[in-house]
Amino acid sequence: MTIQVWQLIITFISGSVVAAVISGLFNIFNKKTDYTDSYFKIVVEKRVNAYMELQQLVMMLKTATIDPIDRKAYHVLLQSSESSHLVKETLFKLAQNDIWFSNDISRSMIELSRIIFSLPPDEAMNSVAKENYKEIANLRENIERACLRDIASLHQVPKFLKSKAVGSGFDNVNLKTWHKQA
Repeated sequence: MTIQVWQLIITFISGSVVAAVISGLFNIFNKKTDYTDSYFKIVVEKRVNAYMELQQLVMMLKTATIDPIDRKAYHVLLQSSESSHLVKETLFKLAQNDIWFSNDISRSMIELSRIIFSLPPDEAMNSVAKENYKEIANLRENIERACLRDIASLHQVPKFLKSKAVGSGFDNVNLKTWHKQA
């Protein structure tokens, strides 16, 4: 064989090797991008599902009534221990999905839980629900506003993950006050 044929063979083999290396690197990058996209899709799905469950609680807390005797408003779901049990179950379920909520919603949910779980399980519950009507309504409105803000940016997964604050959730507990509530 002549030198030109060997040069042609070497050029062909080296070109094939370069093309294979470039193709391999592209495939690795593409797989990494596919994995990241799949991960982000799962995070967005989890967040959407959590927000749908949160919306159910918000809708439950939108219904209020007025006591005909003292003309004070209270949320219908807090008129009896049976109905408040539904709210408590919903709050437990939402607490399991807290990681998928924004920090604002998490804080509002903690405050709402403190109020709901401090309600006495007897006839006094109705009067405590009346006393906390405005605070519960304000927390519900805060949750709704935060939901609207969050829905617009659900697709921004890296930004959400970086902003998620992890707190201890523990506060100093005044046992005298807590004991009176229990």
